[in-house]
Amino acid sequence: GVDTDMLAQRMLDEGYLIAPGALFHATRQPCTLMRINFANTQEPAFWRSWKLVLQSLK
Repeated sequence: GVDTDMLAQRMLDEGYLIAPGALFHATRQPCTLMRINFANTQEPAFWRSWKLVLQSLK
């Protein structure tokens, strides 16, 4: 799994806003779930950034 809080911050640094799953839980416990705006996923640049960020977090 990936720390989605860190993933969200790194994607924000790239100009894309995603919501880590912890935002949707009352206890804000870390989790591997997230929400991504569907409109963002239509851009090839989003997926290029996504791939680079994920590789950097492993």
